[in-house]
Amino acid sequence: MQPSTERHTTFVPLKDEGAQQQSDAPTASVTDTPEFRKALAEATAEALANMRDGLLAEFARMREEAGPESSSSHSGPADTNWMQALAMSIADISHQGTGRKPVAPQVIKAREDARELMFQRIAEARRNGIVPTYQLRNKIYIDEQLIEPMFTTADHVARPTVIDYPGVPNEAMKPVNEVADGIYSAFMASIGTSEKVIEDSPLYVTTGGVVVHGRPPARRSNGPAEPQSVGNGQIDGGLRVKHRDAPGQFVETNILGTVARPARQTA
Repeated sequence: MQPSTERHTTFVPLKDEGAQQQSDAPTASVTDTPEFRKALAEATAEALANMRDGLLAEFARMREEAGPESSSSHSGPADTNWMQALAMSIADISHQGTGRKPVAPQVIKAREDARELMFQRIAEARRNGIVPTYQLRNKIYIDEQLIEPMFTTADHVARPTVIDYPGVPNEAMKPVNEVADGIYSAFMASIGTSEKVIEDSPLYVTTGGVVVHGRPPARRSNGPAEPQSVGNGQIDGGLRVKHRDAPGQFVETNILGTVARPARQTA
């Protein structure tokens, strides 16, 4: 039996070179098509037209509220109320949802004027040699000193602290004399409020000498809430806590000899 001489041929399909090149070419983005660009330009033009119409209507309303234009406005702007109203409207729009509240320009100017008035009154008091006197409502840290709002006298009675301070006051101070009252009222107006400060809860001094908030025990009354003296005093080197210079408050002990000032020990 003779072997078969038939040959089997296998056909391999050739790749289409044109299809291969087309598949390898980068795909164009949708945003790069002329149709998309045309639609985007039309939408932008429509949005700008709507915004322009809204702004023109807002300008017309503001001009109407501002009243007729004065005759002197030809040489310069005579009435800028509509500009201030526009600035406030823009601030209201930008602050939506943030919880912030814009301040009107006239309010800001009034605060700046009050601040300048406060500095003028402080300078005038210094020229006249009179120092403002304040009673403390709370603890303050000023001129590198922590000052308690109350202190205990030599007769073991708690009294409010009164200080002489020629600088800018704060909300923890209560004016005592006329000079301090003028400076303090201008200060309160400069920070945005002219309302009376609500008094905190009562203060008292514990047996350990700590000033705390609350009502004191019934075993001892606290003495008068108002300061004993309301007269003007001469300026003496800035801050002065009056009760610290009273006799009987401290026992002075010479530690570094007689050259240095003696140390003060509470009596």
